[in-house]
Amino acid sequence: MESGFFPPCGLEDEDRWFYWVMTNGYFYLGMASVADVLSEIAHPEAKHIAEEAQVYLADLHRGIRESIVRCPVVRLRDGSYVPYIPKHLYSRGRSEGHYEAELGALHLLTDHVYEPHSAEIDWTLAFHEDVVYMTEAPSHDSIIDYSRIEEDWFNLGGYGKTQPYLVHTQVAYLRRDEPKLSLRSFFNQLVAQNFSDINAFPEHICWHGAADCKTYEEAMWLQQFRCMLVLDEDDELRLCVGAPREYFESGKTISVKNAPTFYGPVSFEVKSDVQHGKITAVVEFDVRKSPKSFGIRFRHPKEARMKSVTINGQPWKSFDADKETIELSPSGGRFEIVAYY
Repeated sequence: MESGFFPPCGLEDEDRWFYWVMTNGYFYLGMASVADVLSEIAHPEAKHIAEEAQVYLADLHRGIRESIVRCPVVRLRDGSYVPYIPKHLYSRGRSEGHYEAELGALHLLTDHVYEPHSAEIDWTLAFHEDVVYMTEAPSHDSIIDYSRIEEDWFNLGGYGKTQPYLVHTQVAYLRRDEPKLSLRSFFNQLVAQNFSDINAFPEHICWHGAADCKTYEEAMWLQQFRCMLVLDEDDELRLCVGAPREYFESGKTISVKNAPTFYGPVSFEVKSDVQHGKITAVVEFDVRKSPKSFGIRFRHPKEARMKSVTINGQPWKSFDADKETIELSPSGGRFEIVAYY
């Protein structure tokens, strides 16, 4: 089963040596990323490393698939069952307790072992939401009270209860183009994890207020917020993909300047005048490498549908009123956008 995997090793606070799927996933991502960079500079080893990365990925898929077969299925709240992806090879069941989600299968989306809408990620998110995020509530003191989590599932669910910034639920939902689920997870976790007096995030939820505020948690919160406004994943560049609808209320502005992306720096300013039936934006994209697609989303505060769009004063047909998105040229440039409602 472990053929092609990195040798057994430890993982974070887990001091036991196993064939961790999370660790191997990030090793694969490292190889694939190096191959991409070398390809851009026409390095002679780029093709070889890219081919080896794909062989490694195939080994990971095979080993993880066999691990899924050996694990019992897990029950969701509606009585249905889904396969379970264990944290490491040769596991014969759940890793209940701390870090089941934080060091578990959802990292296989972050490290591109599985695609956002793959069956494996469907299973994992469903199980996290239905079971892990609802039953992992800590017995130690926390910033908020979890005693009513069953009744108040919407406000208290949606995120890990041990070290939640280790698991990238919010970005996973953005990559699946599910902004409502991403925002629920983002804000529920923020309220549970934030020390408002110092505006910082502790490592854990949280022993007697004494947990350390580490750079990882602060950086992960920033990454999640950044992805709401600038998401450069899956060969796409998406702007405002998960911005809250309140940001688009009349008179409000969203402004981002010189945001670095995989494809080059991007700046934009969105101004809402929904009181008079329009939202405008100026987007400047200095392309270094063209994404497969490039676009922006206007999440109207009242969910009104776009009726028409102009770009640089000309009618523009490449918009999706259902998804609230406007497609832009991936070749970059300056775009003066007006959406009418």
